[in-house]
Formats: sequence, structure tokens, C-alpha cells
Amino acid sequence: MTEDHLQTYRQQLQKLAARLRGEVSELREEALAAPTGIAALPSEQAEMAGHEAEEGRARSVLTHEEAILEDVEAALERITQGTFGRCTGCGQAIARQRLEAVPYSPFCVGCAQRHELGVV
Repeated sequence: MTEDHLQTYRQQLQKLAARLRGEVSELREEALAAPTGIAALPSEQAEMAGHEAEEGRARSVLTHEEAILEDVEAALERITQGTFGRCTGCGQAIARQRLEAVPYSPFCVGCAQRHELGVV
């Protein structure tokens, strides 16, 4: 992989990391913003239930975004270490098309499939 390609991936990953950090921060605030007080009326109970559902969705998205952010930061570290673009499972080169689609991927397609199936 050329230095120009690495620089392009580094810039993409840095932009993605910055965006994700902002989203994670917002989601954290949303997930932790709980209503106070006890709901006495049915309408208040329904409102609290709706808030709890939104809070649960925010936590789920937060978990997902945090995982992607970790992957992005790990990819940036692989660039620094000189191992970016190599599968961390088998050591083979990751196809350029895969890196263009998922630049933070640590795996080639074959190893990613095995990893998802738990056959690592």
C-alpha cells in the first residue's frame, strides 16, 4: 500500500473518529437523561414508559457507536504500527474494496465471516 493510500485512509478514519466521538457524547447524555419523580397519572406513566424506550434505544446505539469508535482507533493504531491493510486473523492483505467500504476492518472477508460465526 502506498503512502498516499495510507494518508487517505488516515484522514478518513480521523474524520470518522471525530464524528463518532461527538455522537457518542450526545448519545451518552441522552441515555443518561432520566426523568425524575414518580408518575401518578396514566398519562405520566405512558410518558415515562416512552422515555424509557427511547433511553434503551439510545443505550443500544451508544454501545454500537462505541464499538465502531474502538475499531476506528485500532485501525489508526495499525496505520501507525505499519500493519494497516493486513488481516489480523490470517495476515493476508485485506482487499482494497473492503477497506474502501469498511476502512476500520481488521479482517479480510474470509476471517470476518469466521469471526462473525464464532469460528475464530
